Amino acid sequence: MPDNKVTNNITTSLEGRDLVMERIFDGPRDLVFKAFSNSERLASWWGPSGWQTENQEFNFKPDGVWHYCMRCTDEKQGEFYGQESWGKAVYQEIIVPEKIVYTDMFAGEEAFLKSFSR
Repeated sequence: MPDNKVTNNITTSLEGRDLVMERIFDGPRDLVFKAFSNSERLASWWGPSGWQTENQEFNFKPDGVWHYCMRCTDEKQGEFYGQESWGKAVYQEIIVPEKIVYTDMFAGEEAFLKSFSR
């Protein structure tokens, strides 16, 4: 990513069948890093508005797994209310407090891979 300061913009690109998303946050580096590296903090903000995230597994280290469930708790979201969306992330690279590289994919409650790639 460029060295210039970007305020909460997301850069996306396609690399083969992989969608790459990069984001620079306008906030204190340590605080932003903790928001991603602490299970409770991550669950408190991850996911769309009206959804709550529950972490089933959180092993924040290279090759570690984050297995989570997002549940729609907002009745105003109609047919989405009560639905669950399970995800699994595998961390590739962590440089405290500078960088977190991970692959995020759809998964079931039992964390079976449901990835469409490869």
